[in-house]
Amino acid sequence: MINFKIIKLDATDSTNDWLKEKFLLGNCIEGDLVWVNDQTKGRGQRENQWISTPGKNLTFSLFKVFDKLSTRDQFLINCSVTLAILMALKEINIPDLSLKWPNDILSGNKKIGGVLIENFVRGDRFSGTIVGVGLNVNQDNFDLFPKASSILLLTQKENDLDKLLKRLLEKFNVFFKQCNSENKIELINQYQTHLYMKDQWVVFEHSDSKLKGKIKGVNSKGKIKIEKENGTLEYFSGGSLKLLY
Repeated sequence: MINFKIIKLDATDSTNDWLKEKFLLGNCIEGDLVWVNDQTKGRGQRENQWISTPGKNLTFSLFKVFDKLSTRDQFLINCSVTLAILMALKEINIPDLSLKWPNDILSGNKKIGGVLIENFVRGDRFSGTIVGVGLNVNQDNFDLFPKASSILLLTQKENDLDKLLKRLLEKFNVFFKQCNSENKIELINQYQTHLYMKDQWVVFEHSDSKLKGKIKGVNSKGKIKIEKENGTLEYFSGGSLKLLY
């Protein structure tokens, strides 16, 4: 079990960048967690910006060393993090939860959270991993982001941020313990069970064009498996496809 050391900040550009600087200076220990009230330049996948109203949401990054995991199985980190968040949200009755590949948390077709994972590698092992989490909790206005929502809007109830963070960290401890190569099939299967729009026809943006396909799952490297209209199967890596929904 990790004993998390929570460092609270009033404001910073990015919790991932703040923790990365601490790591590069050799000052990180497992369980370091930086939680910020106002993240001014939060980052998501594909260098997207994560916008969050100060004091309303959970924006934090934590440091973990996955010493029992080979670098060839790094997608399991993504599985363990996203599944931990999903299970914590299920416990507070957030409806219709799913994981939009590779690491967005959805309720229905609304994004309520996202994850940014940065790994540091030495040989075939991890020297450290920074897990960044953004979760919309008590924000009530997404006029500029119609595909986003929050726990407040979904449940009509405000959540105590400290208690919700504690719940998330309990789930991280459970899933981090499972995050090793021996549990590869189980973790990937759990991830696929909750995969948004699995076995349904969807449209992707791909290389400045549109691609229609059916999501069939993911492989052990985290590539998404798409069945094309002609019946052929093709794998795509993160960043090469954008689901239009």
